[in-house]
Amino acid sequence: MQSTGKIGAIITFGSTQHGTSKLLVENRRCLFSTFYIAAVILIAPFKFGSVVNTTGIGFYPQTGFAWIFSPWPPFLLPAVTGIALGLSMWSGLSIFPRDFSRYKHLLLPIASLTIVSFIGIIRTTEYDAAILFIWYLIAVLNFVLAVFIQLRNHPTARTLFLGSIAVGTVLLIVSGLNQVMYGFDETRELAIRLAREENRQLTPDLLNRLNQTRVFATFTYPNNYAAHLILTLPITIYSTWSFARKFNPVRVSQMVLTTVMTATSMLVLTLSGSRGAVCSLFIATAAIILADRRIVRVLSDRSRRMIPFVAVCLISIFGVAVFMVSKDRDFASIGARFDYYQAALKMFLHAPLLGVGLGEFFPWYMRLKPPGAEETRLVHNLFLNFLSQCGLFGGIAAGYFLLQPLLILNAVITEKLRAVSFPVSVAGLAGCLAWNIHSLTDFNIQIPGTVLIASILPLLIIRTPHSQPEKLALRFIPGGVRVIFVGLVVIGLCCVIRIPGERSYQRFYSRVYEEAALEDIIHEVQNIARLLPNSPYPWDLLGRIAIQKNNYPVAEMAFTEALQRTPHRASYSAYMSRCFLAKGDLKSAEESIAHALTWYPHKPEFREIARYIDGLKLGM
Repeated sequence: MQSTGKIGAIITFGSTQHGTSKLLVENRRCLFSTFYIAAVILIAPFKFGSVVNTTGIGFYPQTGFAWIFSPWPPFLLPAVTGIALGLSMWSGLSIFPRDFSRYKHLLLPIASLTIVSFIGIIRTTEYDAAILFIWYLIAVLNFVLAVFIQLRNHPTARTLFLGSIAVGTVLLIVSGLNQVMYGFDETRELAIRLAREENRQLTPDLLNRLNQTRVFATFTYPNNYAAHLILTLPITIYSTWSFARKFNPVRVSQMVLTTVMTATSMLVLTLSGSRGAVCSLFIATAAIILADRRIVRVLSDRSRRMIPFVAVCLISIFGVAVFMVSKDRDFASIGARFDYYQAALKMFLHAPLLGVGLGEFFPWYMRLKPPGAEETRLVHNLFLNFLSQCGLFGGIAAGYFLLQPLLILNAVITEKLRAVSFPVSVAGLAGCLAWNIHSLTDFNIQIPGTVLIASILPLLIIRTPHSQPEKLALRFIPGGVRVIFVGLVVIGLCCVIRIPGERSYQRFYSRVYEEAALEDIIHEVQNIARLLPNSPYPWDLLGRIAIQKNNYPVAEMAFTEALQRTPHRASYSAYMSRCFLAKGDLKSAEESIAHALTWYPHKPEFREIARYIDGLKLGM
């Protein structure tokens, strides 16, 4: 009620009676869009904690119950954020301040990533993956613009948005603790039961994940869960400190509640087992403290003895956390990342200007990785992800994005930007910097729910100029800007055209192990292919089913279609070789396995097929 009163006072000031009624209508629209954006912030880590488009696993909820309690497919994010941007414009806003150059570091980092991602289309053969990734970045850009517009018209919404981040983090911590106490056994039993019902074997990698005790809560992987925690924990801890003021005695309440929140959050962070997250949080906190002299000045003014005390506390917490996350674990994952990075650099050197193409890291890594190195689909490094797939300009844009917290910190220190408050700026920048550092060791950029928060958090800690009452009408938006923004909204909403295909594919994927006539399966795959024309996965599934049924002509047809959509997938060429062997076409079989070995030269199964073909040729 208090914030509503402030908005009303601002809007009605100096207006005519007719203008006042019009602006009050816009005020109600602004409140609606504010609460919508806050709801998206709250649910983002719960509904969009999966990885953007990496495998052919079906990921579309089939029931109302699943829509409520299960994650949502990432391809829906553009519609969700497109609605947010549309609502912000509908509220009746003047979008950009006249001195926009002062605020460029708030919007341009994610905008630059979105723009350079189009370069990755030029050389890619993975069009479905590339289009979905660009769509996803546009979704994030739309949300950043929506928040920026909303804060201009409704500055008090900042408190609600920060509160949504804090509440979401607390719920994630509760979810992690619940998983430790009850969730692991339930997940393991469910996976085993589903595998038994589908008459399939659990892979060694999946069995290892089921037997682990690393917390991941609503995310797909523990490292992604930890990345989100280090991003939002500083703001959440400060929010806890502020919330404790409501209770008397204030100092005691603040100390107790903040200590409990800090200890609990650090416990859950260590239970995630992410060494990179713990190290990133420590490095970022130390960097912010050393870079911002005001923190040292505050400590010095209160007591010079506080500085070594704070330093010892930070180092002790860091040491204990690293010990806990490293206990009974080796460092194989660290060594594997160097293989990823070396391959990514080779990709950049192969195509320095344009990169190898968006979505191409997976097949190119299979081609370039050393013998015995583990497989991966993602580069586990934000900078190298864009450098390898979008070339030089992708690397520049990624570097700009990674440096955003430091650029904003410098602007605040030099008073080019005004922070909301000193502690909020420290907490927000520490979280952003920690997340950015961690993104150099993992695929944070592929997790929509986290990237949304990481992209808007800088906006929430910096004061943006407030729209003047006489400039609130939509007609004051410059025509060119209005066209661009409407275009972004339309692009975001267009993602709904994938819903029929994704829903059909999910139904097909869920029934793939059921007995059905191959003719019916072919018909169903053809229908899905019409709805998802660039996706290889319906054809991939059909080919595997056909091979299981020893129907090699159908398998050949299916993998031919899959290869037309993703010609660099070595496994499809290897399956084609098996199909040609089944009908006695040695020449085509040899050509197919040679293509497979080009894109995965160290795969033992492929080499075995090649030796088998050589043996057949010698026996002829």
